[in-house]
Amino acid sequence: IRDLYKLMVDPGMQSRALNALPSLDEPEKVEKAMRYGVGRVERDRSIRDLDWLEENGKCVDNLREGLSTIEGAGRGAFATRSITKGQVVAPAPLIHLGKDRLRMYDALPPNSHGNLVRNESAPYSYQLLINYCFGHRHSKLLLSPYGPLTGLINHSSKKPNVRIVWASNSTFTHPEWRDFDLQQLLKQNHAGLSFDYIAIRDIKEGDEVLIDYGKEWEEAWNEHVRTWVPSKGADHYMAAYEMNNDYDSVLCPNDQPPYYPGNVCMTCERAYLDMWGYQSHNDWDTYHCRILKHYIDVNGEHLYDVEIIDIVDDTEAMTSTIHVNGILFGVPRGIFYFEDLPYTRDHHMRNAFRHEMMVPDDLFPSIWYDKE
Repeated sequence: IRDLYKLMVDPGMQSRALNALPSLDEPEKVEKAMRYGVGRVERDRSIRDLDWLEENGKCVDNLREGLSTIEGAGRGAFATRSITKGQVVAPAPLIHLGKDRLRMYDALPPNSHGNLVRNESAPYSYQLLINYCFGHRHSKLLLSPYGPLTGLINHSSKKPNVRIVWASNSTFTHPEWRDFDLQQLLKQNHAGLSFDYIAIRDIKEGDEVLIDYGKEWEEAWNEHVRTWVPSKGADHYMAAYEMNNDYDSVLCPNDQPPYYPGNVCMTCERAYLDMWGYQSHNDWDTYHCRILKHYIDVNGEHLYDVEIIDIVDDTEAMTSTIHVNGILFGVPRGIFYFEDLPYTRDHHMRNAFRHEMMVPDDLFPSIWYDKE
């Protein structure tokens, strides 16, 4: 067993999971991990005295979620307590990756195995993740933060109250990586960089936390707003959550108007199916369904007869077949749950905004610049 453990923690076999295993230089911890599991070792190692926490710890509960004060921004991050100028508002460990990894491409016709192939000559946008990454105009490097709730910190060039700095006094960072060139950095297969969000003025409890995303980001956003036009079919668009919140609407059979938006599919919730005695061999939370009939009972309640269906896709023939698995009679409106079809939400549209947040020049190592 020890020989196998030695092989597992071999330096040549790097992974985030293996990094959790104690080193062979700590035989007592190795013995405990083998006997009780790594969780026991981590529990013991995570217990620190107050002096250590005062010197090395960082608060991760300074932020809470809320509706942003910025019109159209959606959610935002708000201070849970008063934070004085210069204090760390939130830590933000970073995952580094090349920008090209988030490229999106048009598809070529399916290959001989029936799989879609991306058209390398036709990139058209980036994945949504890029909006939550930091980058620099002279580099293809992206830094994706995964600190608690930091992804909700919105942009303000006029009234920012935080900025980013390289984290200090962190056990889990590798400041020497900032001296690596870009190719060397991208070969590091685990996280080792980290930002801190620092208050640049006093922040009161309940204030929205805001950061300046940078001049390039703001110019790109303003240009997007100026030139944006609705996508085809936008007049009939409705997100699934909006339809699910519209409890009072009357639904019609699928072949009768008003028809459902093309970006959603109708399902029936498992809890209702169980109550109606529907037997299934699957443990899904929802099942595809379609309405056969709508009527009103003697008590004035809207009821529905529905088919429970499976949709089977044939990737080679590029067709779909519907199999009817059962019929339920007299079910209530509450049984229905709408789901968004993949990549049909408004933020997945081709004309949706895509741009990374910008790292200030004085913070971004020039050694990470793209080579001419």
